[in-house]
Amino acid sequence: MPHTPPPIPVPICDSFAAAPGSTIEWITPSTCTVNAIPGSPWPFTLPAPIALPLPSTRQVGIAALPHGTYPFQPSCCPKPVTVTIT
Repeated sequence: MPHTPPPIPVPICDSFAAAPGSTIEWITPSTCTVNAIPGSPWPFTLPAPIALPLPSTRQVGIAALPHGTYPFQPSCCPKPVTVTIT
């Protein structure tokens, strides 16, 4: 049986890099909703928007998109955040 790596903990307001198919678990300061930015591909396997409770234990997969940087907007952050798919 293949080993499934644990989710990568990511502070919600920090940009990060991850490989397609990896799983993240956001660390949030409060409840938060992760929203798509119009015109940008959605980099996650769950559909937008993603509601995150406090504390968040929601695990989210990284979509199989080409290598690149993809922005998204968490409602609890002052500016957009990016995931760089490696």
